[in-house]
Amino acid sequence: MSQKEKIKNILADGAKHCSSEIIEKLYPIIDYRARIAGLKKEGVKIKSEPCGGRCGREHTANMFRYWIETQPVQAGLFELRKLHAYEI
Repeated sequence: MSQKEKIKNILADGAKHCSSEIIEKLYPIIDYRARIAGLKKEGVKIKSEPCGGRCGREHTANMFRYWIETQPVQAGLFELRKLHAYEI
């Protein structure tokens, strides 16, 4: 399994993962940021934000949290009509 696939598997749950967690799980990874950039180029919608210790760890460097953006499930018009019919 490639390093990109391993990162994609970690992020696939939709939760936010600190880069320190990614580094720990994939040690010795060459450069996780390059692998994430590669996944983005392939069309994977990876979002990020500064961690700032929200993962529960103190960081001495600027660390980021990454996650795969998921689309909210939307009911179609037919399903909404069915729901409305039951409410009447």
